[in-house]
Amino acid sequence: MKYLILIVLMFCSTLSFSQTKNKVIKYYPDGSIEEIRYFDNRSRRVGEWIRYYDNGKINGIAYFEKGKKTGMWKTYDFDGKLIYVTSFSNNKRVNVFHWSESSGLVVKN
Repeated sequence: MKYLILIVLMFCSTLSFSQTKNKVIKYYPDGSIEEIRYFDNRSRRVGEWIRYYDNGKINGIAYFEKGKKTGMWKTYDFDGKLIYVTSFSNNKRVNVFHWSESSGLVVKN
């Protein structure tokens, strides 16, 4: 009986700490995808978020970890060309890299 109780307690604690991701898709009135978002079981933003222009091209890609901004966020123009990249660490902006066709990435703080 002790072992059964221990197994049940271990199973319950595993469930409460699981990192399930809930996918939410937002649509434009014409039915095309506007944004794909993910939330954990505590309603915090997690994973890769992608936002689209109404022409179907990617507007931006963002990353979240436990509700905080993280990683390299990319922003594109209406034609799908990279405009800039913003780096985040622990919800704080670290750098902004502006994309130029002639010189590539240029750091702006």
